[in-house]
Amino acid sequence: MKSIRRIPGAIMAAGTAGALTLTLAGPVTAQPNTTPPTTITQAQEQDTLPPLMITELAPDHGGVDHFEFIELHNTTESAISMKDAGYSLAYTSADDGVAASIVLSPHEGDDIVIEAGETVVLWLSHEGGNVRSFDYTETDFREEWGMGEDGRVIRIVGQNGMSNSGDRGVQVVKNGEVESWAHYDADTISTTQTAEFAIPAADAADTRRLRQIANEPGGTAGAVSPEQFEAPEPEVVEEGIPALMITEILPNSTSHDNFEYYEIHNTTNETINVLGDGYSFQYIYVNSVDMSRDLLHPVEEGVDIVLEPGETAVAWVSYTANNID
Repeated sequence: MKSIRRIPGAIMAAGTAGALTLTLAGPVTAQPNTTPPTTITQAQEQDTLPPLMITELAPDHGGVDHFEFIELHNTTESAISMKDAGYSLAYTSADDGVAASIVLSPHEGDDIVIEAGETVVLWLSHEGGNVRSFDYTETDFREEWGMGEDGRVIRIVGQNGMSNSGDRGVQVVKNGEVESWAHYDADTISTTQTAEFAIPAADAADTRRLRQIANEPGGTAGAVSPEQFEAPEPEVVEEGIPALMITEILPNSTSHDNFEYYEIHNTTNETINVLGDGYSFQYIYVNSVDMSRDLLHPVEEGVDIVLEPGETAVAWVSYTANNID
């Protein structure tokens, strides 16, 4: 049986667009007992890996920066000719996925063919200041990064080194459009720290932007890990019905509106002390700009509204005005 409680307060105007809100000032630990929470993911599952994926950037290392590199991995099951497929790399200071104008290209020839599942190390070579990349051999490069004999090292040109002090990135561009990009924060790289990247979360704001991940000092030129091709679990939000719920409103009744009410229901399996648990009720003007007109519905002095599990109470809006008493 429903209980009826008198609630002194404002007139619930029948001819005005309004709404009744339930405000919680403090925490309530009770859990709903009628409908289980629904698990909702924030975005759909990501469909595919980018065909060509930047997996590591080395903008800095000990001594003079003769040996900066970009690591590029073919995630597909087929060889990719960058020239034939319309691919290029671009160096950028922006982090917005708009194709940059600084194009990086092979030092020799006009194409790089990356085999299925292959990881290549692109040695960004240049001469400027104290940097003399071309004075060093591929053997020197491998020794600098502890790379061993496995994996290919290919010289590329087009940019006088990657910044050590500013946030920068490298884009994989296909036919003029950015397909994916890796962008590092300057404070995450150092003479002993490279930047490694993984595929983004499925709910990322832009799933073309690769996710920078924590990595061990020293760099791993030519080597990738399975974690770099695994998206993190999407954020999960649990949504269920509220503990205390307004289930009915009567703003217009017979007999000069003497019997306006709203109905509240305890959806949980625990007792709710409405005032003690921090709840209040507010009648608001939905389209009002002046929110100061909102009228708080106080509970009659001395009345303690306690709703047992599953109980429904009728709050009788009682006031004196315009022949209403």
